[in-house]
Amino acid sequence: MKLQLKLLPIVMFSFLLAKPSQAQNKTDSTANSVIKQFETTISKANNYQDYKVVKKQAIRSLQNEVTNEIDRLESKINNLDQIISKRNETIKSLKAEVSSLKTKNSSLENQQEEMKLFGSISLTKTTYRLVLWSIVAVLLLLLLFFMFRFRRSHIINAEIKANLKNLDQEFQNYKHNALEKQQKLGRQLQDAKNDLQKIKKDN
Repeated sequence: MKLQLKLLPIVMFSFLLAKPSQAQNKTDSTANSVIKQFETTISKANNYQDYKVVKKQAIRSLQNEVTNEIDRLESKINNLDQIISKRNETIKSLKAEVSSLKTKNSSLENQQEEMKLFGSISLTKTTYRLVLWSIVAVLLLLLLFFMFRFRRSHIINAEIKANLKNLDQEFQNYKHNALEKQQKLGRQLQDAKNDLQKIKKDN
């Protein structure tokens, strides 16, 4: 009987240790079975003064149930630990993948913001547009400059042609006048010769 009384606190302590886990799994049939068996063992125990006298067989049976429940819970905890570990690894892998995707996305955004000038010079879109429009502006200015020079040259050529035409006309007029003067002088010279011969004949 003294042995039974000494074992009773141990059983109660084991029950108290198991009870928090059982409270967390109220729907667990095995845990409920252990609690019911504990209650049945106490209710069937004999009374001795302020104590309960429990049979060794009942205590051993209850101890086996508690031990089995503890083993089951430990196995379940181990399984849950493995699941949690796998989920943590999955989360870690997903975080690494997200980080990699963010890096790739950032790289793609940078590539989209960059433009290649002449196939080798990397420039941002803003700088590329600025350089491109600067080149276009310079080309337009050169075009306007050459158009101005061409028009000016055309005007000068037209003036030169007009001056040459005027000079040619003046030269033709001068040539015609000179020819007329030469013819007139030739006639006068011929008249003078004729007069001179006539005078000689008269003498």
